[in-house]
Amino acid sequence: DICIYGGSSAGIVAGIQALKMGKSVTVIEPSGRIGGLSTGGLGYTDIGNKRAIGGMSLEFYERLGDHYGVEGGQWTFEPSAALSVYRDWIAETGLQVVYDQQQNRQQQHQRFLHRLHRAKL
Repeated sequence: DICIYGGSSAGIVAGIQALKMGKSVTVIEPSGRIGGLSTGGLGYTDIGNKRAIGGMSLEFYERLGDHYGVEGGQWTFEPSAALSVYRDWIAETGLQVVYDQQQNRQQQHQRFLHRLHRAKL
């Protein structure tokens, strides 16, 4: 049903949510690593009012809390901890992730020009 290009935090969470809604989902990640900034080093963010965090974002922080043995969520974390949380989530839900697949922009551009040319005919 759904193909998500990009295995960032948003892509993974969107895929998991879509699965919960009964959709079939494939996430295509152009690199070999999921999680975007969360697994790439941004583990100390300015959260502000923690009570404003809900849904799957809150679940992510609660899972980080479980990872560190902290009740109520963990708001700062190591990239490896975030990666572990995402990998566990993917395994639990069965989310299909395809790694190391980049878009071929030249082929996309050629297809676009072909469609544009046909539309003018």
